[in-house]
Amino acid sequence: MKIMSLKKTLATLAITGALATSAKATPSIINGEFTTNADGWSLINHSAANWQPGLGWDGEPGYFFVNDAGRKIPETSQLITDLVSGESYNISGYFRRESQNWADPNFQVLLDNESYFTAGGILGDGWTPFNFNYTACNNNALLRFQSQVTGDDAYSIDNIKITPEPSTIALLGLGATTIASSRRKRKP
Repeated sequence: MKIMSLKKTLATLAITGALATSAKATPSIINGEFTTNADGWSLINHSAANWQPGLGWDGEPGYFFVNDAGRKIPETSQLITDLVSGESYNISGYFRRESQNWADPNFQVLLDNESYFTAGGILGDGWTPFNFNYTACNNNALLRFQSQVTGDDAYSIDNIKITPEPSTIALLGLGATTIASSRRKRKP
């Protein structure tokens, strides 16, 4: 009797977790691959920045060059909507230092005025991946990319993505389903 009650409870948790996960709107980044242009992004202090048709991190055409050809801090930003307060998300993408003559480069990624990723002094021919986890404080967050934070340097960005992390309820449901199925297999 108790085993049957446990199975029902576990099944209910699994279904609840699956429904809670599927009912949420999924946040997304518009045009994070910069395939043909910079549509969907806001540009501040970008006198020399532009979309580039060259090969991005994945060998596919398109990336965005963040630069202002001066001492202002250029910024490329986008408002991410459909976040769930308290839920965790992974923000990822690629960046590349473009300038070779300046000694004090700095690149950073911010969400709602808080810096989550900073890089400086990286120079090379290739793209460098970045990623970090972010827990939403409300339903929207302003994602910002800045270069020339501490000096006159330029960076490019490509393949910017947001991925929801598995929710606790969904993980509990998955664990409950696994336990229930393993108990069924043990019975003769």
